[in-house]
Amino acid sequence: MGTKTAEIAVYPVSVFNSNGKSFWLESLERILESHPFLEHPHKQAFYTLLFIEKAIGTAIVDNHCIRLDEPKVICIKPNSVFSLDINRASKGYIVCFTEGFFSLRYNYNVLHQFSFLKKHAATFVRFTVKQTERWNVFFKLIADEIEVNQNGVDHVLRSYLNILLYDLDRKFYKHTLNRKLPGKDKKVIDFEKLLEEKY
Repeated sequence: MGTKTAEIAVYPVSVFNSNGKSFWLESLERILESHPFLEHPHKQAFYTLLFIEKAIGTAIVDNHCIRLDEPKVICIKPNSVFSLDINRASKGYIVCFTEGFFSLRYNYNVLHQFSFLKKHAATFVRFTVKQTERWNVFFKLIADEIEVNQNGVDHVLRSYLNILLYDLDRKFYKHTLNRKLPGKDKKVIDFEKLLEEKY
């Protein structure tokens, strides 16, 4: 018998020892050794992008099993039930961030404009070799920025994240970019989010 949704642990981004920050990045190599809770079904109170360059295993997001057999990005939205089974020698990155981290620089509810972050959107997208190389460069830049930790690091991280999210939105929806409609204000967005949350 499976775990009941009500019994599943819900983790904040601080579970990754993010030093009180709302943004966290780590290589996927040996990720389960440092964060074994990822192997078990759980919910997260933040967004996660799982960038798979090369791996063997599976990710399960809301009972949807995704093979980790080729380059792809998997998006785990807050409150999705998630577990990960991945080999030790995997290549790629995991990046986690809260809506609050992103919204500190950009307008309120700006994450709502990305179609792939909505509740019933697709969970993953496959990458070509060229796309994989490009994302690898970005993640190395992000890792360098975190390591250097100079003044304004959060602003730089938000900028890189913004670029990645726009790029990902284009990959999920190649022919129809989801642009913010004129006149769509905070109340309409709040209502849409409430509907997604409750239904």
